[in-house]
Order: sequence, then structure tokens, then C-alpha cells
Amino acid sequence: MSDATYQIVGECAYVSTDTPSGRTRVLLYKGALVPGNAPELKHLLDTGLVVKVGGDETGGVNADGLTTIEADDLDDDVPRRDSDGVLTSTYSSGEQPTGDQSDADSADSKRAAAQAKLPKDGSMPHPNAGQPVWVEWHVKQGGDYDDLAKQDKADLVKLAQQRQQ
Repeated sequence: MSDATYQIVGECAYVSTDTPSGRTRVLLYKGALVPGNAPELKHLLDTGLVVKVGGDETGGVNADGLTTIEADDLDDDVPRRDSDGVLTSTYSSGEQPTGDQSDADSADSKRAAAQAKLPKDGSMPHPNAGQPVWVEWHVKQGGDYDDLAKQDKADLVKLAQQRQQ
């Protein structure tokens, strides 16, 4: 496709690449870089498993959710890495969030990630989709999040199949 750098944001993807043994397909995991000449790149971009690093698609965030914007351009309340590479957060008020606040932020971000993986047409998720994606699909169908989140994936898939009949 191009000389741009692409990165896997899904859990993993098979990518054709040159190895000492010749061209072969390898399984790359979240965060791995994908060569711009990989024949699967268009498909991986279309399915959302790969994004251009630092491009508009990622909003300047890499696959780990860390900003790729220069530190001088950041607001004081944007998460960033310290000199040792450890992810830190600076809060304008000088206070760290409470445990409850951090947990709520984490839960909200996990729900948003699951919602982003839902099919755009409202159809059932792919059978390989994770339990959080199935929960969010059922919530969109009118279910109660707290009740659905307690169920395992197999039960959620069966319930979805029953709804479709």
C-alpha cells in the first residue's frame, strides 16, 4: 500500500512477510508493526485490525493507547510516560483519581471498546467476538447491562440465537 507504518490494534492478525526461509504468513499480536507492502493490509485496515500509526485514524494514539504526540503539545491532564517509560497521569488539580473513579473510567473505556466492535448494521457479532461485545449487543437489543455482564459468552450467544428465530 505505502511506506507508512501500520500497527495491529486487534488481538492478532496473520500477515505475509519476508523471512529468511522466504515469504510466509506469520501471526502478529496487538502492537506489532505491519509492513506497508503486506498483501493483507487493505483487508486488515477495512476490518479495523490495523491502523496507520499516528495518523488521523488513531488520533495520535498507538495500539497500546499511548499518545504519540509530542509532550510539549499535551495538556496537563493527558496521560503520558515518564522518563523510565512508565505510563503516568498528571492531573490539573494535583490529585490522583480515587479508586472508584479509576475503576469507573476503566469500565467505561472497556464498554466503549466493546461497542466499537459491534457490527455497524446491528446484526449479531461474529461468533468469535468476546463476551463484552456480546453483552453490548444484547444491551442494544434492550437488555440490562448488569445482568448480562454476569453471563458467560456461550449463554449470551445462545440467547442471541433464540432472539433471531
